[in-house]
Amino acid sequence: MNRPKYRTGMILAATVLGFLLLPGRDARAFNSEEHKVLVDLAVSEVIQPDGVQLPWPTRFEDTPISVLKAAYDNAKILAVGYADNNSTWDSNCEWPAFPETYPGSYDQYATGVQDNSYWDAFHSLFNQVEGNLNIWIPPASMVQERNLKVAGYMDNNVQTFTFGDLVSIYGDFRRTTYSSGGNCYLSNAFLSTISFERGTDCYWWFGDWYCPYAPAPLRSDLYLKRIAAGLWPPYGCVGNAFANTAGDAEWDEAAWWGDEMMRRELILIDHRGLKTEAGLDTERRFFQPVEIMRAGKIREIADGLRRKQADDDNVKPTAIESNAVAVLNAAMTVATFATEMHYAIVPQVDSPEFVGIDALHGPP
Repeated sequence: MNRPKYRTGMILAATVLGFLLLPGRDARAFNSEEHKVLVDLAVSEVIQPDGVQLPWPTRFEDTPISVLKAAYDNAKILAVGYADNNSTWDSNCEWPAFPETYPGSYDQYATGVQDNSYWDAFHSLFNQVEGNLNIWIPPASMVQERNLKVAGYMDNNVQTFTFGDLVSIYGDFRRTTYSSGGNCYLSNAFLSTISFERGTDCYWWFGDWYCPYAPAPLRSDLYLKRIAAGLWPPYGCVGNAFANTAGDAEWDEAAWWGDEMMRRELILIDHRGLKTEAGLDTERRFFQPVEIMRAGKIREIADGLRRKQADDDNVKPTAIESNAVAVLNAAMTVATFATEMHYAIVPQVDSPEFVGIDALHGPP
């Protein structure tokens, strides 16, 4: 039986780009759920001194272990539809690619499941399923009743997160915040719900938008808590480096959260000639990795240099060509950071600086 697919135009292109990067094995020391477990365990042992008053609603509080453990169960259920632990599963995005059989508990046809909506057979357009099938559900013995609840905002309503939630969101998901009126917001705008409307199963039918496999909209603070407990938002093999799934201001779409890192203006381009040649704004200095990948002229310049050097080792690059190669490599490096692959960091002789970062040859 074949899965229905209604939006697959980027799959081939994303697959090609994925093979260009040739990722290594997953090298993450911790998953976000492990960070959450460790931090919440540590905080449970903190003794609040007499006379110290925390600003409400931040507080130490005892919560039933069953409720706290359900945070991990709910994250995996939302992501892949079940809450069992399974042996590590590797997808088609691994190199060399030896995709494994799905775990027995996973049903790719179940509805109301994030990764059954943001789905494609080769995991090139969406590959968050790899992290989500590998979400680890901790035993009840590693979850303590006492926890520190910290205030946070997604809209006008104050919500509480465990301290482990916040460490996981910031440490693993690189979330940014903004503050207004003394309140700390965990989103880029007032955001009450997260929707799931950019999956490959979505289609327009007689005036309505249908996503038959997608979950129902979820309260925004709950989606962040699912991320803290291990859920990976939708993203591709190369971290959406080729194309974003959601619009730049589509904060209420789940895929926006998977796109987020690739939207940040992380790449410095100071060479005005390259910016002019590539059709980029010459007055800007920093650009999003996805803008670099979409600027086909940059790749065209870099590929042209490689072809010339393949024919003649003595060919020297022009300033525009050398800058194009450096910028393209930087964008690809950020893409590998988004997927958390291996990095070989090469030290420079007799210098504290580094020659570069190579994502192809395993950990240093």
